[in-house]
Amino acid sequence: MGCCQANSEVDGIIALIGPPGSGRTSFMCNATGANYQGNGNSVKCQTCKVEAGLYTDNCGHKILLIDTPGIGAPLGRGEKEISEEEVSQAVRKWLQGNRYDDRLAGILFFQQLKAKRPETPSISCFRGLCQSGAYFYSSIVLVGTMGDDTDLRRFKEGTWRNLISQGVKSLRYQNTPQSAREAISMIIK
Repeated sequence: MGCCQANSEVDGIIALIGPPGSGRTSFMCNATGANYQGNGNSVKCQTCKVEAGLYTDNCGHKILLIDTPGIGAPLGRGEKEISEEEVSQAVRKWLQGNRYDDRLAGILFFQQLKAKRPETPSISCFRGLCQSGAYFYSSIVLVGTMGDDTDLRRFKEGTWRNLISQGVKSLRYQNTPQSAREAISMIIK
């Protein structure tokens, strides 16, 4: 994947966050057109650091997408799992290390709609990373993957209900470039 250099001109930064195997890598491929090498099917964490790719929308806006370590991914066999707070710290460190003083335009939070034991995403630790301040929840999109409209409705009425009532948006990602563009446009208007 072609990574962006620090401090290149970008119009916004969006973090891709979620558990391993939730579709972040395929989203990066579809959005950027690059061949991204992550793999959520491995026991060991594949995206163990923040990775970046550039997406340009139809209007020429340059959006930096940053893929993060998978929440709940083991760092290796028998090692502890990566927490939401550790992912938040990794994003903050990456932004500072690459001289991006601006905060995120938003977060795409990925979750498998066919998950056996779905959990409500714990997104409060990401609050300080987004530009929107008081409108934090409106800068979050819950991206449902690997399911159909019935699965999405089940999540919206159950697992995601409280977050949606606070202004979080949701979308069923269909693993296509068009679906990736739609998710990004829900944050970058």
